[in-house]
Formats: sequence, C-alpha cells, structure tokens
Amino acid sequence: MACTLIDIYEDSPNEYLPYELLLHIFSYTPPKDLLRGVSGTCRTWRQAGRDQFLWKDKCCREGLVPEGETGHIDWIEQYKSCTYAKH
Repeated sequence: MACTLIDIYEDSPNEYLPYELLLHIFSYTPPKDLLRGVSGTCRTWRQAGRDQFLWKDKCCREGLVPEGETGHIDWIEQYKSCTYAKH
C-alpha cells in the first residue's frame, strides 16, 4: 500500500510547519500553555515555545519591559517574574 503525503502529515504534522509559522501561532497561545504544555510535545515545539523573540513580544504586549533595558534579558524569566509577582 502506498503512503501518501496526507498519511505522513497525519503522523507528524508539526514537522511540516515552518518555524516562523509556529512562532506566529504561539504568539496567540496563552503563556501558561507555552510554559507548561508545549515543551513536552517535541523538540521543535519546545524550541519555538522558548524562543526569546516570542517572549520579548509577549513582554512588550503586556508592558513588562524593564525601564532602561540594556544588555541581554531572559524574556521568559522576565515574564514569569513580573506576572507571578502580581499574584
């Protein structure tokens, strides 16, 4: 029996999504889901879910960028420290 592209895609659809598209989708994903659920899916999703540009964008959208930001910031930690400090 021949294997079709649809069969391959159904087995592992995330392998066929361009990284940039995955980041775009994750930009709409709630942060809790990114921090908890995405990392266990596969290596590509874990990498995209921890992408610093993604988290910098999330921090900027929520006004969590430190004043006078200079140098390297771990944007995931910045997001967590600011949001968990509020609760």
